[in-house]
Amino acid sequence: MTSPEPGAAGRAEAALTSIRAGLDAASRRGLRRAKLLVGDYPALLPVYLRLTPEGTDRNITDRTQLVVEGFPRSGTTFAAKAITMAQGPDFVLTNHVHTTGILEVARQREVPTLVVVRHPVDCLASYLVWDPVIGTKTVLWEYLHYHKALADLAPHFVIATFDQVTNDLPAVARRVTERFDIELATPEPSADFERRVRDAIRDDHARFHPSREPGTGVPVPDESRRAALEGWKERLQQADLAERLDRALRLYDELRRFATPRPASCS
Repeated sequence: MTSPEPGAAGRAEAALTSIRAGLDAASRRGLRRAKLLVGDYPALLPVYLRLTPEGTDRNITDRTQLVVEGFPRSGTTFAAKAITMAQGPDFVLTNHVHTTGILEVARQREVPTLVVVRHPVDCLASYLVWDPVIGTKTVLWEYLHYHKALADLAPHFVIATFDQVTNDLPAVARRVTERFDIELATPEPSADFERRVRDAIRDDHARFHPSREPGTGVPVPDESRRAALEGWKERLQQADLAERLDRALRLYDELRRFATPRPASCS
């Protein structure tokens, strides 16, 4: 029997490792899709929530005063944290569920709801920095799935864009107050308040995701991930994804129209 050439065992092991990684990635993507579909159904929300780090605490209850939702990496973390900090510790807010099922529950129970939307390239590039195993085709499918359902529900909610939330959250809070006739303290538009919000977000991230690298995971601006973001943006705009991205852009434009404040009517 001929002896294997030097280094062959190492190359074989590397090949097997690569195959296993590919199978693991495919399995994870399949599980993500199944989990997302489960999250579409209000009756299955407790099951969905038990599969997340925060558990069922984020479900809507009779005590819920406001829901802040959106697709992952749309700006909901900043909006929810800033609004909560402006109200005080007794304010009950539901957020970070990221499914259409929670939106349907909010509609059925007539809970005041703010939904944040973000341009798909910026949103998904940030998402892929968080978890590159998802892959570009999968995240585009998830974005389309979520926002198609949201387009039907949007008239029941206040819709705000990522730029509106990050640049003028007090104006967004006023829209929520006017639409749902609830009392909301306006988040303070100051550098000190924004710093405290971002510090609180970092603390939450460290608590719920202790194994993640802070630079890639925390949903606040971080210069260390700029190169990775630009790389994913370029990949998302390549020709093989053009049709899916075009559909995502059209959905975003449709939803962005709901985010345009309507002028007050003249009596």
